[in-house]
Amino acid sequence: MNKYYLIAKYNRDYRATSKARMDAERIMEQQHYNPVSREEFIENSDQYQNSLFVVQYPDLFHNREILFTMKLLKRLKCTSIILIHDLNYLRNKSISSKDEQEILKQSDFLIVHNKKMEDYLVQFDIPRTRMIRLELFDYLFCASIDRKIKNIVSSRYDIIIAGDLSMEKSAYIRNLNNLPYLNFNLFGSDPQINLPDNTSYLGKYSGDDLPNYLPEGWGLIWDGNSLKTCNGQYGSYQRFNNPHKASLFLATGIPLIVWEHAAIRDFIVQNKLGISVTTLFDIDKTIHSLTDIEKIEIQKHLDFWSKRIRRGYFLQKSLNSVEEKI
Repeated sequence: MNKYYLIAKYNRDYRATSKARMDAERIMEQQHYNPVSREEFIENSDQYQNSLFVVQYPDLFHNREILFTMKLLKRLKCTSIILIHDLNYLRNKSISSKDEQEILKQSDFLIVHNKKMEDYLVQFDIPRTRMIRLELFDYLFCASIDRKIKNIVSSRYDIIIAGDLSMEKSAYIRNLNNLPYLNFNLFGSDPQINLPDNTSYLGKYSGDDLPNYLPEGWGLIWDGNSLKTCNGQYGSYQRFNNPHKASLFLATGIPLIVWEHAAIRDFIVQNKLGISVTTLFDIDKTIHSLTDIEKIEIQKHLDFWSKRIRRGYFLQKSLNSVEEKI
């Protein structure tokens, strides 16, 4: 069976959405999937009959165009895989639940983030047998991470925040002065506010360059306007998604601090890749409660999983799982 992926339409810029999609394209090409533009596919559709296609969802094509493409794949008797980067209904309501379901139901297989996302989609009559759990996004780069991993056992630590620092998504950073015993290093879009004294803004870098600038510390996965819980539409979305920034930190050898109710929490805690907290006020005592043996265990597990993330293990595994089912 011939294998292809549709070239996604997205902004090739600093954002995590770009890095995630570019990495997926590189991994698919390593797995012998050939790139095809949407225009080429539609113009010469007959030559792609009975092929295997991966479609990254969502992208900048209009939802009607994505739906048309999925229906055309079905008419051509192609086996289709949708690689879900985000569920936009849950993330920001930019599509209706009904329209998003219609797109996803056209696909033969869905690569979902985790069990929580799978459970959500099952309620819309999408069979579990058609879903493959990604577990983590891959994050491709080749830099050495020995220094960061080695110093997890040190007593000094800072908290790293990376990504969208806008008040819409990360308004909680305004209140970090209420955690005066912690130091925070921020990377991403300029928050354009007066930051608390215990907070330093260290710039914006592309997804490929950012790992080279991250200091030692713990990576925080948090959204909303509260220090006590993840809230708002983006905070609530953490109950279902795997944030790409988690893969950034892990690939760089940085342990995670995640919300107790986040979908990614189980994977992180079970695989000893960090800690979970109910509120940000729990960070200090939770880290200080770790024994040296527990820190060394986190160090060992980070070393193991970071290599997998940097080499494309998770998408490779998911694609192989689909191919075995065909």
